[in-house]
Amino acid sequence: MRFTRDHLTWASYLLLGYFAYLVNAFGPVITFLRAELDLSYTVASLHTSAYALGAIMSGLLAARAVRHWGRRAVCWTGAGGMALGCVLLTLGTSPILTIASAAFMGLLGALVVILVQSTLADQHGERRGTAFAEANVVAGVGGMLAPLLVGYAERTGLGWRSALWLAVLVLALLALRFGREPFPQTARSGMTGGDPRPPLPKAFWAYWIVMLLIVSTEFCLLLWGADFLVTVVGLTPSAAATALSGFLLAVVVGRIVGSRLAGYIADARLFMGALAVTSIGFGVYWLAGSAPLNIGGFVVAGLGVANLYPLALALAVGVVPEQADLASARCALAAGIAILLAPLLLAALADRVGIRHAYTVVIPLLVAALLMSQRAQRLVAHRASAAPAAAAPR
Repeated sequence: MRFTRDHLTWASYLLLGYFAYLVNAFGPVITFLRAELDLSYTVASLHTSAYALGAIMSGLLAARAVRHWGRRAVCWTGAGGMALGCVLLTLGTSPILTIASAAFMGLLGALVVILVQSTLADQHGERRGTAFAEANVVAGVGGMLAPLLVGYAERTGLGWRSALWLAVLVLALLALRFGREPFPQTARSGMTGGDPRPPLPKAFWAYWIVMLLIVSTEFCLLLWGADFLVTVVGLTPSAAATALSGFLLAVVVGRIVGSRLAGYIADARLFMGALAVTSIGFGVYWLAGSAPLNIGGFVVAGLGVANLYPLALALAVGVVPEQADLASARCALAAGIAILLAPLLLAALADRVGIRHAYTVVIPLLVAALLMSQRAQRLVAHRASAAPAAAAPR
């Protein structure tokens, strides 16, 4: 099947890049807020927790919002709402206001991800894996630019807030160029009787658990990787920050490679390969006793983890393509729960046993993701074999 990138596809890619830029700006921005507002680490971390809670609520409500107002209205409202939350965050003069702004960004911003995912799924059908991979390449670039521009703006005297206002300007330009592009209508096939939302099957929920596990793994590496390199490996903070940049660059490169391979290798097989690369990279990063090996393992883990989310998403939505909005919303819910809980769990363990031993938690996450993905594939195969039998005349 030929893969075609129309205007709506490019709009979806760029909206996801805009979203990723603001999300990845959180880290350096919270550092500046902590200094300006004299916040403790605990209070500062509540910004991330508030964002995750907002995203969880969005995952619960998005499908209902789409049924009432349509995809285009919900998507652009989410993008505009995230911009508004971003502005409020820059204007906040107390932690109550800035934490509330972070929650607002999560609630509205997650709608962008949900609608981009479901729209690309409907637009590209069986090639949804390629679309998700390419979209996440753009997201990876946006995520890389965020800390660089925030730091640059602060160093040059423009102030870190200007880097966030830049994202608002970019969104305005995107709305002018793509705001009138029609979105595909929500698929209605597969809906029965008067119930517009039949239950999602077991195969989907198996992949939902896989999403929860892999996003937990990704954020454990992303949020605490630099601290591990400082505390355990002995790097300076600046060297650890450079290594983290290498990890983020590896994510972008991995997604570029994954987007190319997705056209030739089945999503399920490609997911298993990415999981294997992640596991090997993590093992070297965690266990090696030499800084170059630790850093190399960290980068290899980035190459693998790059494609876990887009591929798992493609597999989950592929179970119920006729319910793409609902499936995408529930996947966003899994991501929100993972972002909320996994880094906190690792941090709590690190306070008790140290960061090196705390990273043991990643091993059961990876093993469980492997076992559950195999279980999901068996459920998909069983569902596919049962469908012709159910449709056969009696």
